[in-house]
Amino acid sequence: MAASTAEPVGPTELVALVWEATAGLSDVDRSVLELNIRHELDGEELAESLGVPGPKCSVILHRAKDRLKTAVGALIVSKVGADVCDDLADIVAGHEFSPLVRKRVARHITGCGVCEETERRHRPEAYLAAAGACFHSQECARCHPKGNDHDHRYER
Repeated sequence: MAASTAEPVGPTELVALVWEATAGLSDVDRSVLELNIRHELDGEELAESLGVPGPKCSVILHRAKDRLKTAVGALIVSKVGADVCDDLADIVAGHEFSPLVRKRVARHITGCGVCEETERRHRPEAYLAAAGACFHSQECARCHPKGNDHDHRYER
């Protein structure tokens, strides 16, 4: 079987796809990412909000972002790859995207050449980067519709 080349979403759906992928994360990971991305907390502010020391906070955030990348890859492959891989279709059939489904799909991807190639072609890290840019521009437009200046110190 050949890897799927279908596009899972259009550019305007990037943010929705990334947030949909958070359903495949634990409550803790979702909370950390919510504080970091939506509330623009990082460094000492994030550590204080989480009630953990700075170095531990950095590890927690790094792991949550790694799991989000895995979740985005698993979600993309589950959306576009089930039509070309029967085993993947069996894994995702009738299931909502959840931490358990994310783990099963991610494990499957590492052992399936077709799904691995599908994930490689769709590059989850590119979706994350594009969604981050879209999210910030949408937030800025919603919060500051007339282009008023505001603090972007946490944007990268």
